[in-house]
Amino acid sequence: SAAEGKNSALSESSKPIVDMEDFVEGMTLKQEERSENVDEGAFRILVVDDEPVNIQVLTNLLLMRNYSVSKAYNGKEALDLIERGEEFDLVLLDVMMPKMSGYEVCRHLRERYSLFDLPIVMLTAKNRVQDIVLGFQSGANDYVQKPFDKEELFARVKTLLELKNAMTAAMAANKAKSFFLANMSHEIRTPLNAVIGLTSLLAHTHMDDKQRDYTEKMHRAAVALLSIINDILDFSKIDAGGMKLEHVSFDIRRTLEDMSMFFKERNTDSDISLVIDLDPAIPMEIVGDPLRLQQIFINLVDNAYKFTEKGSVTVRVAVAERVSNEVILNFAVEDTGIGMSAKQIENIFSAFNQADNSYTRKYGGTGIGLAITRQMVELMGGKINVSSEVGKGTVFSFSCKFQIGGEISAPEELEPDESVEDADKNTVLHGLRVLLVEDNEINAMIAEELLNAVGIEVTTAENGKEALDILAETVNDGETSFDLVLMDLQMPVMDGYEATKVIRNTPEYDAIPVYALTAHAFPEERARCLELGMKDHLTKPIDANVFYGALREIAESKRRLRYSA
Repeated sequence: SAAEGKNSALSESSKPIVDMEDFVEGMTLKQEERSENVDEGAFRILVVDDEPVNIQVLTNLLLMRNYSVSKAYNGKEALDLIERGEEFDLVLLDVMMPKMSGYEVCRHLRERYSLFDLPIVMLTAKNRVQDIVLGFQSGANDYVQKPFDKEELFARVKTLLELKNAMTAAMAANKAKSFFLANMSHEIRTPLNAVIGLTSLLAHTHMDDKQRDYTEKMHRAAVALLSIINDILDFSKIDAGGMKLEHVSFDIRRTLEDMSMFFKERNTDSDISLVIDLDPAIPMEIVGDPLRLQQIFINLVDNAYKFTEKGSVTVRVAVAERVSNEVILNFAVEDTGIGMSAKQIENIFSAFNQADNSYTRKYGGTGIGLAITRQMVELMGGKINVSSEVGKGTVFSFSCKFQIGGEISAPEELEPDESVEDADKNTVLHGLRVLLVEDNEINAMIAEELLNAVGIEVTTAENGKEALDILAETVNDGETSFDLVLMDLQMPVMDGYEATKVIRNTPEYDAIPVYALTAHAFPEERARCLELGMKDHLTKPIDANVFYGALREIAESKRRLRYSA
């Protein structure tokens, strides 16, 4: 009631904020005596109270410890200070104030993401349990009742500031760790791109059997090293809480088709067949993270191949439930391999552990692939399960819910005499004009060789500025003659980000797609590239099948435009 509120307000203001003997002592201390008491540093504290006397008392007590103090005489004034960009390390907040209570101020502050770690101490005479509970529910970190002991208050303030500093340091460390991982990913992938790319090119030259055997083994070793590096980087990223999922529309059939390309060589060289069993009721398009889903399948299928000598590895996707615009899909990867006992299954998803140590010696691996897979499945809202029997194989299964996207229309058909179904898929690339922007000589040579091998005309630039100069020279009738720009990201003079911004802001280049071709493999980098207006993000080391597949999309799109015209 209004009467209760008035009595509460009177009770709030009538209680002394601190023992008056302490207050008088604080007011009479000389400056040099205050400095001797101080070890807190220059933290900035905002004091919010509608009683000028209370603010003066708190200000003097805080100045005793050399805190920097700002004052606000009501909630709105406090919020205005923060809205103007004032930054504080802690807020001492009265509860009962006119127009806006301390509870309301606290809730407003907590609604701002940038202030989630700002310590707030409610300092009030309201001492009922429900008042204290409401204070914490509003977002306060601490609740101190008037009259308070100044040493207790200082101890609470100091503890909260130390916790805030620790949290800030931890966040900075995580940010530095992510930055380090991104740079390490780039630095490691760049030489690996050279090794994998050059051995791939070497395999297509004339060699005797011994040389070919050595080359193939080098290539497989480099690919295995890349897989290990990817596992370690991904595990560190997840462990730091830095892995974010995308929400884009995609066709799961295409995702699994791309995944199967990773195991093309194994299918040829082993007695194992890869089978993909898809429920025809699966929607043409769902919304989720296709790259992470593909990685889950790659990890599970790779694991299945590792422990299977002959037989098959089967990937199954089926509709479990479809309601309105959502669908639940059941996923399973089955193999006919060595299987596991119940005891071995217990630790199968633990980081850096395999079923037992003998498996590591016999089959290799880091022991974190399945740990990463489990964490990715959980990020997608699912839970992974495993069933197995020694000597009879293993089944990994999980379910996830997806939104249903707009149905993907069937691709336009070419004229019968223009069909490429029975011809080499890459003949469609003949005559495509590509501007390759790459500062690393070996990487440029590898990409150029791959492009020339399928009849693509290549012009090379060593940095973004040189690329822009070349584009400008080729503009004719308001558009450039290039069909595609393959853009590295880290380059001297002008990097790929800046060059892409210029391209996307130049009308003459509207029709030319830009593909990132980079050793930066993190999803955050991919998202950044797409935000800048790039059409796709291709990673190094270059996978020839993925690389040519992306280029075919450009070529076939141009063909459809030509024939529709």
